Amino acid sequence: MQTLCPYETVALGYSAFCDLFTYEEWQGFEYSIDLSFAGNNYFQSPTGRAVGIAYVEEILARLQNHVLTTTGTQANLTLDSDTRTFPLNQTLYFDFSHDTNIAGVLTAFGFTQFAPVLPEMGPIPTNRSLIVSHLQPFAARVDIEIISSPHPLSATRTSASSDCYTEGEATSYIHFIINQIAG
Repeated sequence: MQTLCPYETVALGYSAFCDLFTYEEWQGFEYSIDLSFAGNNYFQSPTGRAVGIAYVEEILARLQNHVLTTTGTQANLTLDSDTRTFPLNQTLYFDFSHDTNIAGVLTAFGFTQFAPVLPEMGPIPTNRSLIVSHLQPFAARVDIEIISSPHPLSATRTSASSDCYTEGEATSYIHFIINQIAG
């Protein structure tokens, strides 16, 4: 019954089902979703990485400016081997998928901050990094930016001043943004 609350709220703007449960019951419900996704879609799943690996393959092909001609994944070579359907050398790319696939994509990219095993029993960990309602809400999105820098950035930089760089050539970084609200 708790799943009726978000679906009705999105569809109708309000759901009376939301008021039927206490705050603690909502916390338990959220954690049950986290456990389910951890075991079915993220690092605890034997297939979690497999769901997202084709997306990683496509991103790498675009970054390296080539189409896919072979794959060891479920990537669609009919689309990904043709520049009419898999454009290259673009300023912006838009790829769409179901928001639940984000779990497999983050797993395939190796974001291990979401890998710690969640305990099935006991108190709900309050400092966990895997909270599905934060990572994959309705209309979830992942933005991937390529950022160029004239020199490598210092891992210990404190500001945008000149001490933010280390010695070396121009460097590009890949920046992942999950569900950032434009504003």
